[in-house]
Amino acid sequence: MEEAAWIRSVIEVVDKESSDPVDRDFIKDPTRTNYLRWMKRHNLRHFENERGAPPKARTPEIDRKPIVDYCVRKLRERQRIEIRS
Repeated sequence: MEEAAWIRSVIEVVDKESSDPVDRDFIKDPTRTNYLRWMKRHNLRHFENERGAPPKARTPEIDRKPIVDYCVRKLRERQRIEIRS
């Protein structure tokens, strides 16, 4: 499987003088596996929604006023007191 091109750009922020074997492995072989090991070693994590999950859809605003008005009207009809003579 061919690795993503962006992984190579991450190497720019890796300390090239580091003696850490994880850093050296990632510089030598920038694969996803080495990238994830490097992130874990340095306590880095992805931002939310960067792991390939679909973007969170925003639900459209619903005009609740007609529904609320209807419910309040029906409630008042049920709770009204009638005086009959």
